[in-house]
Order: sequence, then C-alpha cells, then structure tokens
Amino acid sequence: MTGLCKFMTLIASTIFVWCGDAHAEDVPPFRFERAERAPRSSFAEAIDPLSTNGEKVQMFVLDPSKCIDADCQTNSARASMKEDVFTNRQKGRNGQPSAAWYSWEVYFPKNFPYGQQQARGGVQFASFKHNVVCASIYLVHQSGFTDDDLLWRMTEYTGASPDQPSAECKLIRETRVARMRDLLGKWTRFELFVRWSNRSDGEYRLYVNGEQKISYEGRTCVGDCLKFNQFNYGIYLSNAPSRDDISKTYVLFKNVDRAANREELAINQ
Repeated sequence: MTGLCKFMTLIASTIFVWCGDAHAEDVPPFRFERAERAPRSSFAEAIDPLSTNGEKVQMFVLDPSKCIDADCQTNSARASMKEDVFTNRQKGRNGQPSAAWYSWEVYFPKNFPYGQQQARGGVQFASFKHNVVCASIYLVHQSGFTDDDLLWRMTEYTGASPDQPSAECKLIRETRVARMRDLLGKWTRFELFVRWSNRSDGEYRLYVNGEQKISYEGRTCVGDCLKFNQFNYGIYLSNAPSRDDISKTYVLFKNVDRAANREELAINQ
C-alpha cells in the first residue's frame, strides 16, 4: 500500500508534505511544499469532523487579509500546496510518470460560500500545471454566479511571444462533475487516471465518489510534460473584483496520493 500525505516541519517552519509512492525507482517522488504565495498561517492540522477516532487531516484557510505579493495586486488569495518537481529529478524530467492514478478527498464545511455567496472569481481546488501561468487541467468552481457547478477544465497557455505578448489561458474543454450544494458537510473523493501525451494517445478518466464523470482520449499535455508537470491542491480564489469582497473560509483535504494503479491509492488518512 502506498504511503499517505504527512505534515513535516522543516527549517523556518516551512510546511512540507510527503506522499509515499509505490512506483519503480525511476518514478519521481510525489511530495509537496507550501506554494510561494500561500501564507504560513493558512495551513493547520484539524480533526476530521466526521471521524469517530479523532483522525487528523489537512486544513487550508482562505484569508484575503493575508495575501502575498502578486496575489494582493490581483485581488487573489490562496492556501495551497505545490508539488516539488525539481528536487531529486533527472535533468529534463520534472513531471509525472507517463501514466498514473491520483486521488484526493475534499471536505467543504456546511457554510462554505459558493455561487453569489463568494466574490466573483475562479476557485481552484486541484490542478496540474505545465507552465507557471496556466493550470492545464483543474477542478474549479466559478464563484459569484447563481449556479453552483463544480467544473473540470482543460486550458492551454497562449501568449508571451513576439506576435502575442499578452498571456492568456485558453479554455479547451469544460465538464460539470458535481454541484457544490451536494458536497457540503461531507467528504468527496476524487480519483483520476491520466496518461500524459502531446499526441492523440493521451487519456484521462475522472471519478467522483466512485462514479465516472469523465472519459477523455486525446492530448493531455498542453505544454512540455517532461520538462514541467506540477500537481497543486488546496484552495485558490483568483481575480476577484476586490479582496474586501472575498469571504474567509476553509477546506479540508486527506488521502492525497499517486499510485501505479487504482487499487494502490490511499483510502485511509
């Protein structure tokens, strides 16, 4: 059985999480550290509210009053972990295995603000990034609107070239996988299989609480997957009209894992 994500404390109170990986030795380790713009105070251990044995889980607190650097300038806030894709890697391979299963479980409190209860902006909970600007595939709720869709999106980075200097994250496809109203006050389990490819032989399948929501075949790498392919999780609200409009909230995570097959994914925190 694979190892589970565990909190570790390093020098200067830097948060570091290790997710054990049962792959062969040539598979890069699956481990995380605090995102650069995530305040240290936005992370905590919490008691699982549905546990009978006091199990600890990861808490991510979205607090707009404690934004960092560019997040303040863009009216954004985050509490998220980023995968370390640079340490102990072979040169030129800072990404994922060619194919793998991933899992994470999210708890939204009963009073979690969504729709028009939250400032307008995209609220991401899990994402893969092939460049430092855009998430290539990600789980997001578009807050500030009347609907409460939880969406799985795929985007492609365009721009930052002489003929197109302005960067843009172009939406390629979008699928509703759940309703936020149905997820409050309970754990929701996500399982994802991905075969990474820049060609038509790529694939991903997404399951929500065991029910398959997406079956896709085609290109899954919208950049150079070997050079950079980073997994992030937590909560990140971007580009609100004003930081004063962002409601403080939190989410809980457990069983963040990667494995060679579905049966090896972590099921207990």
